[in-house]
Amino acid sequence: MAHEHRPEAHQHRPEAHIIIGPDEHGVVEYALGLHAHCPGALVREPDPARIADVRRRLAEFRRVHVTFTDHLFGPSPSQAVDNLLALVEGKKLSVSFHDVPQPAEGEQRYARRRAAYGRLVQRADVVVTNSRAEAAELAAAAADYGGGGEPARWRAKIGVVPLPLPQPGNANATDLQQQKQQPQQQQPHQQRPTHPEGTPAVLGILGFVYPGKGHEDVISALASLPQPRPVLRNLGGVSAGHEQFADSLHDLAGQGRVDYEHTGYLAQEELTRQMARVDIPVCAHRHVSASGSLMQWLAAGRRVLVAHSPYAREIAEDFGEQVVLVEPGEWSSAMAAAIKDPRFAARYEPRPWGWPEVANAVEARWAQQWGSATELALNPPAERVTGDGPTRRDASARSQPSVAVVMPYYQDPAGLDAVLGALGKQDYCGPLRVVLADDGSPDPLDPTVLQAQWDLPITCVRQEDRGFRAAAARNLGARAADAADILLFLDGDTVPESRYVSAMVEALDEDPRAVVVGARAHDVPGQAQPSVPEWLAEGWRSTVNLREAGETSFRFLISATWGMWRNFFDECGGFDATLIGYGGEDWELAWQAWQRGGVLRHQPLARAVHRGADWAGRSEGALDRACVEKNAETVALAHRIAHPEFRPPGVLFDVPEIVFHLGPLDPGMRPGHLALGIQRLLQCADCTIHINPADAPDPRRSAPHPPWWAAELASVRELYAADPRVQWHSDPTGSSAETGARLRGQSRFSVDIVDLNRFLAALRARARAEQTDEGTSLATALTHVARRGGRAQWWVSTPQTGEEKRERVLVLVAEVVSTRRRAWERLERAGRRVTLPGPVGLFSDLPDEDLGEGDLAETAAPLRLEALFGKWH
Repeated sequence: MAHEHRPEAHQHRPEAHIIIGPDEHGVVEYALGLHAHCPGALVREPDPARIADVRRRLAEFRRVHVTFTDHLFGPSPSQAVDNLLALVEGKKLSVSFHDVPQPAEGEQRYARRRAAYGRLVQRADVVVTNSRAEAAELAAAAADYGGGGEPARWRAKIGVVPLPLPQPGNANATDLQQQKQQPQQQQPHQQRPTHPEGTPAVLGILGFVYPGKGHEDVISALASLPQPRPVLRNLGGVSAGHEQFADSLHDLAGQGRVDYEHTGYLAQEELTRQMARVDIPVCAHRHVSASGSLMQWLAAGRRVLVAHSPYAREIAEDFGEQVVLVEPGEWSSAMAAAIKDPRFAARYEPRPWGWPEVANAVEARWAQQWGSATELALNPPAERVTGDGPTRRDASARSQPSVAVVMPYYQDPAGLDAVLGALGKQDYCGPLRVVLADDGSPDPLDPTVLQAQWDLPITCVRQEDRGFRAAAARNLGARAADAADILLFLDGDTVPESRYVSAMVEALDEDPRAVVVGARAHDVPGQAQPSVPEWLAEGWRSTVNLREAGETSFRFLISATWGMWRNFFDECGGFDATLIGYGGEDWELAWQAWQRGGVLRHQPLARAVHRGADWAGRSEGALDRACVEKNAETVALAHRIAHPEFRPPGVLFDVPEIVFHLGPLDPGMRPGHLALGIQRLLQCADCTIHINPADAPDPRRSAPHPPWWAAELASVRELYAADPRVQWHSDPTGSSAETGARLRGQSRFSVDIVDLNRFLAALRARARAEQTDEGTSLATALTHVARRGGRAQWWVSTPQTGEEKRERVLVLVAEVVSTRRRAWERLERAGRRVTLPGPVGLFSDLPDEDLGEGDLAETAAPLRLEALFGKWH
């Protein structure tokens, strides 16, 4: 999907780009790419030693942009920031941050760089970085520098714009290590040649060789595999100063009898060939917050083994099954599984995220910070996430979109004649065709006869009669209408009025992610005129024709009069063809569209008349049969719609409502207490729990784990080994594990728990204040978050002992985000101009005794689980 630059954003571009450093440096390459797509004056100095000479060339500019890494601006982090601030004194400053400090750099170096970066964040007017992990690190750095306050204050200032994917024919600046080749994109799931039979598989690491990229982890894991072992091949040169480290890798490989090959620097054409010869791409960086080499593999359509990290989790959200996350210590099993996985022998169509999308996203940050309220504010109600995506067309100046009316059909020639006659009288002036999807009628349709009779472009497709399969029939018809811009689904017994198609197109023109339902009236004998069922009419009235739709408003869409843009229909996966029998497929697709950021609309002008009563009217006098039919639909939807109003509590589903993520545990938290923490989460929610306890804690928070810690954790893992809801291998997308052929389900919320002890104490305190149970209290909180924008930070006010008195501090215990909010944030990063409300604050005031009385009270000794189970600890 192409993205045009918005004229209103251009006037808020910086007047000049300051680019310091040699062309071959990855950060400079990125800076030049951004400048090429966001033109302005270029103030260029290839030699960092001459940075002081740049200042006189900036005199005429008021707003400037800098692509910053401290290595290019000075001999030390502090001096680098001093040099930059001297250049831009008195000017509006936008900064794109790279090489963001990481704790793995070592305590002293990390502290120096973190302070410098924090100072620059405070000074900059616009801040952009490449991942949420980097944004969190920068916000914390700014908060800590000079008493900068809470990180949330600075996080709101930082925009996240992921690195661009390399595109064919462009010199993109996305491999921040070395390579500049743009591999050719392939069609989805096109098979590539694998290594010759009988020869070992090839694992590939892309980019410079230097410490921290995980070479040692991969070599050690390969050494544990049985022969014949895969070959490990590094595609790229050795980073200057790390030649001895490169030699040590060959020594390590020799000791483990692992074939390790190092290509050295590769020119573009040769790099493309070498990447194609790799069977299993690997990105094993131990500590990374943005990876150009990973983006290059993804741009080539490859499935990649990636070391689990917050950044990798972000990428997995956008690239789905292309990213296979590997936990520490799991490389051997991950490689063994990858060798047998046919998806590593496939090519995926990468999502569109190149320089045009990156430029739009960065310009949106400039416009947001430097623009006027009149030009930029969308002013949505806080309850809704909205956007002003470009309208599909201007009818007075552009051609009408092509429309295909897709109709499922089964042995009703009289009804078909009535519908085709009405479609022949439409006032729509654009291209219009009809696709009839026969659900196995005994008498097949003849398109030649139909076209001659009705003077309409008509295509007929057919599927076997294997029961009532309206969903599969609609998908079959949609595939046959592959050239249409818009798909309108119309039941074969529903006759449209003459302006039906033009009215549906008008409503769809509002938004490329619109899902529009027309007005289906029922012509029932004995009634004066056709009418809409009251439950449906009331749903449209109460939501102002779905303009004020909420989470469950998808119930007011019906497939009998349904319209979507073809691209969005495909993105949502179409109707669920596994649904057999009457009803449910429309609600399921509407839920999928809502989760993906869809905009629901009712178009009352698109009126069509159904011959006969609706389902409720047809079911009168046959209540037993109707109950069986409706119960089957309800059960089918319970497995597909992860919302508490559509499923009972206490039942396990493939797709949970909530995905909890638990990160590294503090040594003060005994692993035994985790057993009860997991139990409490399972009791209060329809959930899956992904646990990444980590062998070592966060070095910024605490000391190393005591020696008994790992053994106690192993007991907890064994306790929950049979429970599929507890997973020690994270699925960060927030969706279920792959179940059969259906991979379309999505959870409603993802909750990243920062502090399990205090989160559970907060939940207990909230339930106590609301005089309800913890499950109900959590459900109420999530509904509140869903209505207020879909993202929240959960804070607790907790006692802290000061030197002279008891003080209370706010502590972040969890971050909550809905799947729908994530979809809108992806759209924002892709350049769509949207207004997203800031995170909702959920606050719990913990009494002094709460942290001491709970199941998870901190202690330094090992824990006997029988004491917890018997409640006599």
